[in-house]
Amino acid sequence: MSNNNMRAFVGLPIPEPLLSNLSAMASSLAALDTNRMSWVVEQNYHLTLLFLEEQSPQWLDDFAQALDEQLYFEPQEISVSRILPFPESSPKHLAAMIDHNGSLLNLHNDIKRIAASLGYQAEKRKFMPHITLARKFPRYGHQSIPPAIDKITVEATELIVYESQLHQDGARYFPLYGYEALIYDDDYQTYQDYEAEAV
Repeated sequence: MSNNNMRAFVGLPIPEPLLSNLSAMASSLAALDTNRMSWVVEQNYHLTLLFLEEQSPQWLDDFAQALDEQLYFEPQEISVSRILPFPESSPKHLAAMIDHNGSLLNLHNDIKRIAASLGYQAEKRKFMPHITLARKFPRYGHQSIPPAIDKITVEATELIVYESQLHQDGARYFPLYGYEALIYDDDYQTYQDYEAEAV
């Protein structure tokens, strides 16, 4: 691969108040962490919709244009009520698990279809929406994690294609392309930008 290729993914940034609530919970758990897990900084919290692996800048431009032309992105409800080791079969992370949401699954499938139309075949794995709080989850001897928390529900209205740069202290994410959710305007019988409607 060319050195110009970028490691990228499509995700939802985490809105308030969920962002600060998760950060506070993670800080409390990190204070009790005797296993030296790698805790994700708040500004890197996100919900991955599709990992794109390494792609050329031209492919990402084409993909971004295809998303703009073909993707209907409406506001997404995100509810969190559990913090669990993830994946369950062989945990590598500590994650806030997103409650089952058919709309999120449809969005994931739509993005995967658009990527496939440009030649990218995503890994065939079950879509399990989550927000990673810590990496390097210990196989043995980890402290007790309270699985249930007070349910928090927010509405995500922004979708981003991120570049992911790997560094010794962890990954760093940089927005490449952004999209605002659309809502149906009964007065105009058309879809309007979410932010424009909110003004």
